[in-house]
Amino acid sequence: MTHFKTFPFTAIVGQDRMKLALILNAINPKIGGVLIKGPKGTAKSTAVRALADVLPKIRVVMNCPFNCNPDLDKEACHQCQQKIHEGNLSENEIKGCEMRVINLPINASEDRVVGTVDIKKALSEGIRALEPGILADANRNILYIDEVNLLADNVADVLLDAAAMGINIIEREGISIHHPSNFILVGTMNPEEGNLRPQLLDRFGLSVDVDKITNVEQRVEIIKRTEAYLQAPHEFHDLYHEKQGKLRERITRASELLPRVTISEELLQKIARVCIEFDTDGHRADITINITAKTIAAFHGRESVELEDIRSAARLALPHRMHRLPFEDDTLDEEKLEELLHDDTNQHQENQQEHQDNNPSDDEKSDQPEEEEMDQPEKDNPASNPIPEMVFGIDTSVKVPNVAPRKRIKEKLASTGKVVNHPASDSRGRYVRSTKQPTINIPRTNDIAITPTINDAAFNNIP
Repeated sequence: MTHFKTFPFTAIVGQDRMKLALILNAINPKIGGVLIKGPKGTAKSTAVRALADVLPKIRVVMNCPFNCNPDLDKEACHQCQQKIHEGNLSENEIKGCEMRVINLPINASEDRVVGTVDIKKALSEGIRALEPGILADANRNILYIDEVNLLADNVADVLLDAAAMGINIIEREGISIHHPSNFILVGTMNPEEGNLRPQLLDRFGLSVDVDKITNVEQRVEIIKRTEAYLQAPHEFHDLYHEKQGKLRERITRASELLPRVTISEELLQKIARVCIEFDTDGHRADITINITAKTIAAFHGRESVELEDIRSAARLALPHRMHRLPFEDDTLDEEKLEELLHDDTNQHQENQQEHQDNNPSDDEKSDQPEEEEMDQPEKDNPASNPIPEMVFGIDTSVKVPNVAPRKRIKEKLASTGKVVNHPASDSRGRYVRSTKQPTINIPRTNDIAITPTINDAAFNNIP
């Protein structure tokens, strides 16, 4: 029998954020999995398959197709639960096994994923029996979906339900059964092949964007390690045996420490403030950052969450949950994140009061007639709030203030079914026309095209 040795997890060069996200999910599967996005050849699949080798062994009930946990009845099927409650489960019926990576093919049918009726037993023995699916094998293991953006919609819906509830419900041909389905969900995709459905995207706890490594020394090291692994996989794997063992012990200690990790009220408020300012949907982002920050603290051997833990958790949990305008980059504003994390409580209260004044409740809106609202000038109108003039030198980097607030732009551009004006209702800052005057007689106008005017002045030496 040929035993295949995977590429060691600790031998992967670079991609630290991707490796951290995978380790955090191994410590605490309640994070909800990780989505890894990046071009081909960036060690996405290699890292996922190598993760199982650094995970600790698990105890399972022998001859149980669902990998039931003998030490926790909540993670056991009906038959195993009955044995646990009655005390009929002996140590001889329990074995230790290593966690595995269960691959979910993108062309898998719903019956293959969920489970279906065992046709062989139905025809030969005349009984209705269940044939477990992929979700049964994935229980307490790693469920890996390569090219997750190409997964069929019906299979994705079933997968999401099982991942959210931790239970797989099977109802087929008179059979109704459910079994535990707690797994570490890992998906990889190449953005060039299409985007992921928003419903599926939000279900991934963390998201990581990987890219090619541009450091020369690291690329040379990748060449050397890959060549050594291809020539002698077993010998190369043995070289990292000690590092693999240390990482496995660290993950085990972090899992044991995790229930004792606490977070202060002040840091919880910072998490909520960050999610509000980044305009995330629902509350899943807040919950994920909290769980991830605690897991990071446990991974570093601490029993309390620090500000740096929240910063690292936000970088993993926010990028795929933020609202964006069309063609806007899928990147996190690091400067804005730093400002929010270091902002004091008084400033937060002032921003919250200003937000309430600019966005009255439904009851307050109902007290004002629509005609009065239309007659009142908009607060975001540049005419009512003129932008101060600025004088700066040539080749000087200047931060230009927004003509309209970001939220106002989204409200205007998100309208459908009707023609809406641009958020900047004033004519300043946008082109009307550009004409070259044959003489010096320039007609009077309130609008000016900046670039053609400067070009004409430069070519004609106009002071």
